[in-house]
Amino acid sequence: MSSNGYGISGHKNAFSSTVKVGNYVEDQFGAQLAKGSVEWPQLGRSEVQDHFSDPRLKPPPEDKRGVHHETEAYVAQSGLSYSLLFPHGPSGKEGDSKDWCTTNQLLHGSNRIPTRKVFENGSEIGPHSIDTRSKHEKSIALQKKLAREKRMETAYVSSAHASSALVRKK
Repeated sequence: MSSNGYGISGHKNAFSSTVKVGNYVEDQFGAQLAKGSVEWPQLGRSEVQDHFSDPRLKPPPEDKRGVHHETEAYVAQSGLSYSLLFPHGPSGKEGDSKDWCTTNQLLHGSNRIPTRKVFENGSEIGPHSIDTRSKHEKSIALQKKLAREKRMETAYVSSAHASSALVRKK
């Protein structure tokens, strides 16, 4: 082994027609392996090709659908009524579409509908929900409670702060 070159064989990147390109020792090992190897036939089939079953060769599936399927097909074809798709009001008291209106109809419609009439017509909500006095009283009580808590936070002083206030500075 020579120490002047690179790799196991000490190859020195000197090329000519009589010298093999690259590392001579590794080339010799590669040539011996190539001569001694047995060539096997290559079968180029994937697993998909091995497990493929032609759909044209399969028998047609049996139709096991019953009356339920026919009902579903009819509903899918004909559709549902608007009042069933978009019910308004409590369950069991939905009412017809003429009993309810959209917010746009309510506010901007050609014939304005009073809000109280909408809530009174077949609903358990009733006109008392429109009354804002109870909401107003609740919001005032909440504001008072928050102000009281804020006063309590600022009214109490820590013991360190209180003791430092009592110490007389000279």
